[in-house]
Amino acid sequence: MDASAVASADEAKKTTTAAAAATAAGEQQKPPAAAPLAQGYVDSILAFERTPWPVLSDDDLKRLSPEQRREIDKMAALHKALDDDLAVLQAEVSRQVEDNGCYVVGESYLADQAKLEALIEEEWAKIDWSAFEFK
Repeated sequence: MDASAVASADEAKKTTTAAAAATAAGEQQKPPAAAPLAQGYVDSILAFERTPWPVLSDDDLKRLSPEQRREIDKMAALHKALDDDLAVLQAEVSRQVEDNGCYVVGESYLADQAKLEALIEEEWAKIDWSAFEFK
């Protein structure tokens, strides 16, 4: 899950406050909807753990060409960045759950999830299951 797609409760409060101020000033602005993220998703986010990278042994790394080693180093940097982003998200989710009893997501997250679910259903329907044998 992309951390930028998930709005914090503080951001939702700020947006709602800004919308209320704009309405008071005579502008029509609807505050975005916010909803608590399902507990199963919260549990999943908090359960993710960092995994060491690269997963190759020192002996395996010694056998790689310089080009292969550079590729491994690039992947390791990407993996570390993803792990760092996850740690930030986990801290934010944990803080909100502790403070509010839930993790609040914004309207954009809900819209993105609905689009993703529709895409999955559409692509799933295209699968030719005749090649598979289910018992």
